[in-house]
Amino acid sequence: MEIVAQSDYNWSLLADADLSYFSVLCGGVAMYALEFQLTEEEASKLRSDMPRAADDFANKVRQNESTYRARQIPGFSTREDVRLAGLRWRKARRLEA
Repeated sequence: MEIVAQSDYNWSLLADADLSYFSVLCGGVAMYALEFQLTEEEASKLRSDMPRAADDFANKVRQNESTYRARQIPGFSTREDVRLAGLRWRKARRLEA
């Protein structure tokens, strides 16, 4: 698992082999992540026009949460491979700074 792209406090695009995942920060006072596997079409659209397409898609998800909630992966952010991907991403960003 790796983080392909991220917009802090907004969304993350992750990939594992041929599968892509999207994590969107939702809510107001109580923030939570809505995390789900992308269809091939969604993943292709996001990769074709980054980061604008991801920003637009994150807003679409927030406006239609109930549609995407059915695809949510419970416990996704606590999976070991996802946590390690986040650690690697943050470490790489610190080295760039």
